[in-house]
Amino acid sequence: MPKLDRNPEGLAYCERDQRADGGTRTVRLNPRDVRIERALAGVKMRLAIPIQAYRGVVLSREDKLERQFYRLSLAHSDTDLSVTLARANDIAALVDQWSTWARFFAMPALLDETIGTPPARRATRRPSRRRVLIRARRPRARTRNRPAGLAGAPKIISPEGELFSRE
Repeated sequence: MPKLDRNPEGLAYCERDQRADGGTRTVRLNPRDVRIERALAGVKMRLAIPIQAYRGVVLSREDKLERQFYRLSLAHSDTDLSVTLARANDIAALVDQWSTWARFFAMPALLDETIGTPPARRATRRPSRRRVLIRARRPRARTRNRPAGLAGAPKIISPEGELFSRE
């Protein structure tokens, strides 16, 4: 994992990547972008992702083999582009690094929803019953449309007040 006490322009380290050849990729961090170098099926790739494409610095919890690990990562909507910044067994060890990395990238420090909830409560939520029942009857876009209501009684114009005569 990279250390921020080094030169900020030269933060580079190797990280595990399941899909890459050799199982590793090289990650270079700087305040403007993240550069990822890896080989995929014999094709060498270099990706330069601008820092604005990331959501923020996220502190999350992983449960593996009946043990809990805490991970600090730079989160992207595509999980292949997310970058792990630090890991630890204790959350207290990552709190200082969390704010430091957030300031380094000028990104928000986010807390994953899995922290603070017991493992049994992390099941996926079911959609509300209203959406499920209506979805079977009509498309979702139609559920947002409401019938137009009349503002009041209809306005009736008498024949004496006509501007144009029919004759």
